[in-house]
Amino acid sequence: MKIRVMQPTDFKNICSLWEKINVQPESVIQDQKNSKLLLKLNSTTCFVAEKDGDIIGSIFGLFNGRRAWIHHLGVHPAFQNQKLGAQLLAMTEDSLHKQGANRVLLQVDFHNLGIIPFYQKKGYQITLDAITFAKNL
Repeated sequence: MKIRVMQPTDFKNICSLWEKINVQPESVIQDQKNSKLLLKLNSTTCFVAEKDGDIIGSIFGLFNGRRAWIHHLGVHPAFQNQKLGAQLLAMTEDSLHKQGANRVLLQVDFHNLGIIPFYQKKGYQITLDAITFAKNL
């Protein structure tokens, strides 16, 4: 298994992974539209994990110069609980820090609340200082 920087050609296989880990369909559709731009703007902070040529994990680290976000950390079910998610998260945090980020934010969807202990173990804290709004354009 190896972890490497994500390439635009990986996105089709990443979408297949997301189907296996229950990423919400509206997120996949939106990210398909934006994947090339996401990677262009964040070329050193998005990673995939591969085994035998198959993508078994992915993570987007997004940084706009002010805020950093973790987006869609996911690991294939057959490889969960083997520290792969922790490795992807640590690599992304390190890469974001090198870009100048001092704080990283992430969101947990209501259908995925079971992941909260993982993030808490990695030092993330629930904040009550913001409400997330969304608007489709």
